[in-house]
Amino acid sequence: MNRPTLLEYATFYVRLFDGSLGYLQQFTWAIVGFQSWAERTLFIDELSAAQINDYLAYTKESLSPNTRISRRNMLVRIWRHAATNPALTIRPAQVNRDEIGRVKRRHRPPQGWSIEDVRKLYRFVDQLKGRYAKRIDKRLWWRAYVLCAWSSGLRRCDLMALRRADIPPSGRLVTVQVKTGRHVVGTLSKEAMLALAELCATHNSELVFAPWCKPRNWWKVAKRLVKRAGLNLSIGHLRHSAGTAVEDLFPGRGPQFLGNTPAVFYAHYYDRSLAVDLPKPPPLDICAGGTRE
Repeated sequence: MNRPTLLEYATFYVRLFDGSLGYLQQFTWAIVGFQSWAERTLFIDELSAAQINDYLAYTKESLSPNTRISRRNMLVRIWRHAATNPALTIRPAQVNRDEIGRVKRRHRPPQGWSIEDVRKLYRFVDQLKGRYAKRIDKRLWWRAYVLCAWSSGLRRCDLMALRRADIPPSGRLVTVQVKTGRHVVGTLSKEAMLALAELCATHNSELVFAPWCKPRNWWKVAKRLVKRAGLNLSIGHLRHSAGTAVEDLFPGRGPQFLGNTPAVFYAHYYDRSLAVDLPKPPPLDICAGGTRE
């Protein structure tokens, strides 16, 4: 290994630790953003505290604290590994974490849509007309997507990886999540199964959700559809919404439904503002005319 770029070393690092494609994708996004700021391709031996600190300062207003923390940690992770890797001809200096800037984490409450909002989105996409790439029916594709995302709670990356052979007649799914590598078990609703059957009858792809554009363009289209449906947030919040709905119906089961640990679920997915029955203290027995003597 002579002098790898950041992306080349990140690829080596993820493979070395048997990381998932989702993990590599996160490294790729972090490095692409970092190099976009630097305006050039960077090599692993060029990493420095000054560079990372300047990047953190540059992204303070444009990226969320969680994203900045994640990217900071990923860059430091491959830096630390490379600094002690004897296979490298040129290695970066040893990492001194005290020299690397901190990012304040802002604990924003998770947000999701109410059931009525999700129904509003479904009703909107169910009226779409036209085709993508002259072959994919817009209405069938999006109505199947919304129904599947709602009934399974799966992320986009997991839904897009679904193959026809993965879905038994019962609708019971056992999915190894792309992002975490953990498995989750769920059941597609009857409505979702019917919508999938109707969609798959229109294309020959083994993938249930036959792709019709690159992910970046897909997110732009999804954002536009959500806005036209009269909603805020992003379509990824279908996962938050479904998890919140399950937790309200079956207290304590939300983490199981989404395949998260309880800590991750309650910190990042469960929208307490949508809770059907919020806990509250008993009344103080105050009479209309004043306190009771």
